[in-house]
Amino acid sequence: MLESIDYYTGSIFKCYTHGVGFPICAGGRYDNLMSKFGAPKGAVGAAIGINRLISVLSDKETHEVSASLIYAEHNAEGIAYDIAYNLRVNGCLAEMYIGDGTYKDAEEFSKSRNIGAMLRVFPDGKLQINDFAKHEIIETTANEFLGYYDNDLAYDECDCGHEHHHDCGCGCEH
Repeated sequence: MLESIDYYTGSIFKCYTHGVGFPICAGGRYDNLMSKFGAPKGAVGAAIGINRLISVLSDKETHEVSASLIYAEHNAEGIAYDIAYNLRVNGCLAEMYIGDGTYKDAEEFSKSRNIGAMLRVFPDGKLQINDFAKHEIIETTANEFLGYYDNDLAYDECDCGHEHHHDCGCGCEH
């Protein structure tokens, strides 16, 4: 995960909880920030979103069920985290499987927790969605799932004469 704030020098983190699609806490390592205040020392810090935390704590509903579990095959962790992030910012409940087990172990974990769907992410970008409620498996790619397009397939020639993405904003119809 990369952050746009330039004072971070090491690991950064965001904390999520059940039923919330946004972080309630975030922070990281910033070794150079203290020198701007006259004390060149390393530091680690975190910020807790009090309003967000209060809204979670005051929620009378209990969120015992996670809507989806994301399982990353070896070397697919970055893609999996991107999927989890995008699901969360769009209001979906998403949980990463962080156990050392196999896909079958993760599947058993999902079923024991009544998780509705499981997303299996492969390092080449392929994505397998196991919808437990519908008893179906859908195969797609992470790019298609997230709404991205491959460069070779995403560009069309339209009436304006420019090659561009489907959502070009020039007012032409594709």
